[in-house]
Amino acid sequence: MQENGSEEFTKCFQDRYHKEPDSYAALAYDSAQLLIQAMKKNGASREGIYDYLSKVENYPGVTGRITFDQHHDVKRKMMILTIRNGKIVKDDIQP
Repeated sequence: MQENGSEEFTKCFQDRYHKEPDSYAALAYDSAQLLIQAMKKNGASREGIYDYLSKVENYPGVTGRITFDQHHDVKRKMMILTIRNGKIVKDDIQP
């Protein structure tokens, strides 16, 4: 299993919904996990969640590592995907 749990996430999603998760499902999962962690650590207040998220660096999400910059935007590496033989796969050329 990969460090970020993407294989486990995919298996659990497939077991429950009987289809492959799309990028929206994975992004929603990461978002929910970050909010859960924020509330566990700092409580469910707006201030507590904001404080937690403002300090997130290299969170191992299923969509990849997540870090927020000083403007509260997500910083992440881009991955180029392509379709080969009817399947979406990582392209040979990456930034």
